[in-house]
Amino acid sequence: MKVYYNGSCNICNAEISHYKKIKSEISYIDISETKDKHVTNLSKDELFRRMHVYHQGNLYSGSESFLIMWSQMKKWRLLSRVLSLPLIRQFWFLIYEIVAIFLYWKNRSKIYLENHSCSKTTRMVFGGLRLILYFYPLNSTLD
Repeated sequence: MKVYYNGSCNICNAEISHYKKIKSEISYIDISETKDKHVTNLSKDELFRRMHVYHQGNLYSGSESFLIMWSQMKKWRLLSRVLSLPLIRQFWFLIYEIVAIFLYWKNRSKIYLENHSCSKTTRMVFGGLRLILYFYPLNSTLD
């Protein structure tokens, strides 16, 4: 099994570090540093938007990837089974998507700038501009 995660996201990195201690037989691949043959068909946005798991010849993304990964971990197996139940699975999908989109947008500028060798100051300025534009879009008028 291979788990593809966004190592440039502090929250994602902390969570995967926890799983590494539990199940070291799983191969954990930081997609911000490496790209693997099993995910070459995914765009950069698709790759960074969700976690992915390659298991038994299939690539799983998003909430499904967690269910597959947890099913292989003794301490997390019960949670995987509960979240796989029909109505709960839909709720789990929705929660995952909300959190994933938040983390993706939070780390989007960081991902782009780190891959283009910008200085820390440039990343801070770009992040600040993005925040300003979020609250004051260019097409709005200030009173």
